[in-house]
Amino acid sequence: MKNLQYGDELEIRVLLPTDESRIKAIFNRARRIELLSMGSTTCEHSQFKSFDPRSHAAVSVLNEEVNGFIEFSPDEILGLYVDPLHQGKGVARRLLRFALKSMDNSINAEVLAGNEHALTLFFRHGFEVLRPTTIAIPEAKAAARGYHLQRTISASLHQTVA
Repeated sequence: MKNLQYGDELEIRVLLPTDESRIKAIFNRARRIELLSMGSTTCEHSQFKSFDPRSHAAVSVLNEEVNGFIEFSPDEILGLYVDPLHQGKGVARRLLRFALKSMDNSINAEVLAGNEHALTLFFRHGFEVLRPTTIAIPEAKAAARGYHLQRTISASLHQTVA
């Protein structure tokens, strides 16, 4: 059975200081599942630290509750997490589109190998695998295989997307 997609009731807005506790809960829950899927046995130590002060962040809100977030700089997606209860309903897609509107023409992201949902999302938005990479997972005291993705669009197309 296909999940129903959220419509106009899903709001995307900039991060507010009052969102911090919900962001931590979403990250910790989603990251734990992500680490379990890669076989980590130390995933219970996953804890959200903080956003890079030079980055931008946006959240998705449904019925006044934050259910996902994205952190990005002008040229890189730094993190994209959705509460597992809301995955598969278009939240990540809407967050990514929000971020892409204000980003440069060349955009980078890293995705863990095996995270097929994230890879599909990025591929659908014009990202391509630039190269395989190793992604540090500090909370698991490990590193994992992943992919360095890149999206490059022409200036004229970027203006159309924005």
